[in-house]
Amino acid sequence: MNRKIAIMFGLVMLAAAMLACASLPFGGVQEAVESAKEAAETAQPLALTAAAGAPELVETMQPLALTAAANAPELLETAQPAAATAAAEAQEELGEVSIGENTSPFPVPEGAENVMSTESPLNFQVKMTLDAAMQYYRDQLGAQGLTERADLASVEGGTFSMVFEGGPEGKSVVVQGVALGELMNINVRYEEMD
Repeated sequence: MNRKIAIMFGLVMLAAAMLACASLPFGGVQEAVESAKEAAETAQPLALTAAAGAPELVETMQPLALTAAANAPELLETAQPAAATAAAEAQEELGEVSIGENTSPFPVPEGAENVMSTESPLNFQVKMTLDAAMQYYRDQLGAQGLTERADLASVEGGTFSMVFEGGPEGKSVVVQGVALGELMNINVRYEEMD
């Protein structure tokens, strides 16, 4: 096996030297041959060491792979209850999730699709431009007595973010939107601001 690798390596180095020679002017041929010779002398012991170590690597990795495969069912049994607990905690924190109708305290423009809401957050898509969406929330939340923090507003590319003060318990209302082709995905939520 090692002899086959050494022969293959030698042939590859010979082919590389021939290609180098063909692309160099006559005076550079000798330099290319010397460089190829040095590279072969350096690389050959490395190739032989790698080939010699390959069986040891397989011997080391095989038991690890078998152990991982054997432990997979146990890991799955441990992960499933943890995932169920996390889902229950999220449900408790968010409250009842409503899909298809707005049960949040936040306004939703006409024509909204894929509405998903809780007490906070609200998420939906609507055919509306970025500017129109921002103006809608300025008008609607302003009418509810909230004040926009213009210093926290940002518009970049096809996204926007706005913050309004005056929500319940001193919380702010954060409105963010991302353009998705003809639709604008909008997320509205309460957030505590520093």
